[in-house]
Amino acid sequence: MKPTRTRVVQTAALLGALAGVGVPACGGRSTGPLVGGESHFLERCVAFCPGNLECISGVCTQPCIVGDDGACTGLASTAVCTSDSVEPGAVAICDVACADSGDCSALGDEHGCSVGYCRSPLQEAAPGSGGTGGGGAGGDGTGAAGQARAGTGGVSEGTNPPGGSGGVLCETTIVTSPVRNYEYSSDLSVRVTKVMPRAEITFDWSEVTTDFSGRPVDLANVDMVEWSLWEMGQDAFEVGLNDDTLMNPIVIADLRPADGQTSGSVLESNVPAVPVAPDVFSQFFDEVTYPPDTHLYSVMVANGFEYGRGTYMLGNFQLDPESTNTLVKIDSTSTTVTYAASIAARPVTYVPAGKADLVMDWTKMNTTAAGGEFIPSSITRFRIGAYTQTPAELEGANFLRLDEIAVELYEAPVDVGTKIVFDKAKTKDGKAFAGIDDTHTWLVALNCGYCQNPAPWYLTVLKACPASP
Repeated sequence: MKPTRTRVVQTAALLGALAGVGVPACGGRSTGPLVGGESHFLERCVAFCPGNLECISGVCTQPCIVGDDGACTGLASTAVCTSDSVEPGAVAICDVACADSGDCSALGDEHGCSVGYCRSPLQEAAPGSGGTGGGGAGGDGTGAAGQARAGTGGVSEGTNPPGGSGGVLCETTIVTSPVRNYEYSSDLSVRVTKVMPRAEITFDWSEVTTDFSGRPVDLANVDMVEWSLWEMGQDAFEVGLNDDTLMNPIVIADLRPADGQTSGSVLESNVPAVPVAPDVFSQFFDEVTYPPDTHLYSVMVANGFEYGRGTYMLGNFQLDPESTNTLVKIDSTSTTVTYAASIAARPVTYVPAGKADLVMDWTKMNTTAAGGEFIPSSITRFRIGAYTQTPAELEGANFLRLDEIAVELYEAPVDVGTKIVFDKAKTKDGKAFAGIDDTHTWLVALNCGYCQNPAPWYLTVLKACPASP
């Protein structure tokens, strides 16, 4: 189980220097003729699909019964009926599995492989292509192809599209959805140093010149060097670090370096901020009590005085009865991270432009962008960013710099609850969020501030609703 806010260890946000760590779409788009009669088959959707397709679990497809071999042949020659690509309990759908984008080439030039299944991005309908039905607040009408379309009414609270917006769902209360969440994966690798048991271990962080994302580090800003003891081996630690499943360590302590100090002894540690006698610490470095094959130590170089926040770099060390080494050196290569992020291919979230009192509701969210367990009460940080880059341009190296490159960044802490009003978020100089415009790329994100991996659990692109004709 993922740690909740009350029991997670704050050493956790080990990569606080990163804006996020990303994930995989399965390659680029491929070309090729459509096989079957539905050109929108496996296109991502929010609420509506053209023709005879239905929007099920965020994709345009048809429901089916598993085992019916002919249920999907009219859509694509490789389509089969499956329940593996939808959320547990959802109806089975016609889908096409893939290992790479080449497996999707027969579906069309917009289809690529995303998390094991062929998908194409959400196609936005042209403004004004909706129906002409009745007025009122989001009243329904009948549009093209017999699809339900909004009438000429006002903005929906999350059930009906606004009039004249081509079937786009325009929301003032945003209920989070796995369909619109970005996708990510990461692979963090931490170097291990072997040290002599029952010895005075020294940490040296003088060569930490850059953080995880390659940004310069000013050693004068290192406020704490934290170390902790874990009941697990290196492999389990790295898996837990990537998956946000690390639990409380056996012990956690820190050094508070003076100006200019770039090394220090474990015997100078505090728990927390309170000095402890050297003989107390020495017991935690006994290889009999803490066998090396099942125990591991980590050390973090950080800015600030809150465990797990502002971490620049992480290194691990392990007891070895045959070692005479007592130095753990942390440098800019102690931890490496590879990642991939998918933002542009995900459906956007439409909201009215210039509206500040939008609401984000993640009460019923249960899956993170990485496919892990989403615990609503673990969200501690809410962010809204405006960017000059396109969503695709925010997926690469820029994904590690989302906070830095934002034209405007609005933030708000989430102390309690699973809903927040957007205008609670403010810039560092106190400017409150006043609504989005149609001249920037806007992202909204939810973070578990006490988790090991700093990538947002939820992130979606916000876009202004198409104007009525």
